[in-house]
Amino acid sequence: MRVSFDFDGTLTQPKAEEYCAELIKRGCDVIIVTYRLLENASEVIELADRLNISHHNIYFTQMTSKVVYLKGCAFHLDDDGYTINEINKSGVTTAINCFGNNSWKDKCERL
Repeated sequence: MRVSFDFDGTLTQPKAEEYCAELIKRGCDVIIVTYRLLENASEVIELADRLNISHHNIYFTQMTSKVVYLKGCAFHLDDDGYTINEINKSGVTTAINCFGNNSWKDKCERL
């Protein structure tokens, strides 16, 4: 199963990072899709290395839509309402809000 995580405000949160590591241990293919520019990549790469996520699985959208990177993903975990709405309206995958929401992990597990 392929799954996607936003970086800032999502994968930078300890619970999301722990869940990501758990999914990797279960054999999931994890990608990181971030609005960041390439010149701000160091923190993303550092976390990906710590989690053993291939650099080929990091997508820097450089402030463009994340939708085109999410085909084939069971879900995308994010903290930004606008992005979540855009992804869910596209129908490409299910975006789940992890900001201020304690049920996000349960929602991910059901997909």
